[in-house]
Amino acid sequence: MQWAIRSVPYHLWLHLTPQGRRDLRFDESHHVITEGISQPEVEHAVQYAPVQPARFRAAMRRLPIDPHKFTFIDIGSGKGRALILAREFGFRRVLGIEVSEKLCEIARSNAPEAEVRCVNALDFEPPPEDSVIHMFNPFRDPVMSMFAARIEESLETPPPHKVWVVYHRPFFAAAFEQSRVFEEFRREGDRLAIFRAKTEMSAAPK
Repeated sequence: MQWAIRSVPYHLWLHLTPQGRRDLRFDESHHVITEGISQPEVEHAVQYAPVQPARFRAAMRRLPIDPHKFTFIDIGSGKGRALILAREFGFRRVLGIEVSEKLCEIARSNAPEAEVRCVNALDFEPPPEDSVIHMFNPFRDPVMSMFAARIEESLETPPPHKVWVVYHRPFFAAAFEQSRVFEEFRREGDRLAIFRAKTEMSAAPK
């Protein structure tokens, strides 16, 4: 009941504000349903809500990379909106990581050209390839710290590769701020944080 009550402001924003109506038009134009929020199914997870297309595109434009040479990995991919946007942005490979079986099925339907893995983020092994890891506030600490450590470990796997982290609503960004591997590239208050793996670390032999 408490979760349902907390969802009311979101639905009011969605239907009664210009920005919310723009989000609805995204689903209409793509013939998908990525809107709505879902109750978290595991401890420390945050309820699912989709990233706003304008925020996603603005964040991607901050990156000094060629998307065609990078893999896009969405942690907590939910219903797949970020996967759809990543395909439109031209990433060479698009991968979604989601723990909810129900949301995985929806994402596969909404973004059939993306690869969706139904797995806990802490069990996911990041591929040793140039990647952008995208997060829209998927979970709290201590999970975020554990996940950051997992990414750090993956950078030791050859061949040398570049990793960027795009973190919307970075309430638990300390996991990356205190990292010996990552450095902050850009910060926009509590809206966005972008981190990149230090070249000397990502290129270091295992």
